[in-house]
Amino acid sequence: MNLCLIIAGVMNAIKHTIKEAAWSITIIIAIQLAMGFVQSSEWYKLESKEFGFKVSFPEKPKIKIWTVDPKLDIFYQINAYICITKDKKDDNLDYFVFYTEYPDSIYNSDNINKDTLQNLYRNAINREVRVIQGKILSERTVNLKGYIGREIRSISNDSLWVLNARFFLAKNNFYIIETITHTEKDFNPSINHFFDSFDFLDL
Repeated sequence: MNLCLIIAGVMNAIKHTIKEAAWSITIIIAIQLAMGFVQSSEWYKLESKEFGFKVSFPEKPKIKIWTVDPKLDIFYQINAYICITKDKKDDNLDYFVFYTEYPDSIYNSDNINKDTLQNLYRNAINREVRVIQGKILSERTVNLKGYIGREIRSISNDSLWVLNARFFLAKNNFYIIETITHTEKDFNPSINHFFDSFDFLDL
């Protein structure tokens, strides 16, 4: 798939989600071959004090920055850490962390009510699944340092690959952590290693 079309699709999803007062980002990548397992000791440890998180990738990720439609009244910047694995022995095809900061007046976990938080996650999850033309296999609540999030597994309609993702609102910071893998490689240990390596710094 043409990368320009991928980015255009991502930006379109972001723009429409923000207009709905919800945040979501999906990046669709060409399916690559991947086999085996990369040892955790070889992983690249990333720490972003600016964005308040740390995480380990199997390789050093690339950083992409997007801004939303400048016609909107509020400025949003989407920061994406993208690792498309070069090592064919890796269990997963791709690893992503997406981050954006909301104005406190829109979303903040310190004062958000339960229904608003649920709607934020539901809109983000639904748009994610809709853009990839997949369906949800499972969904559960997750908790990281007292911040309540969501975790999903989604499979493409052609059943070739699986997307695993976690969503967190921590104060006014929104994070999506996700992997893409071949269906036969689902539940591999690298998925949990990646998710478990993600943690908040001082927010």
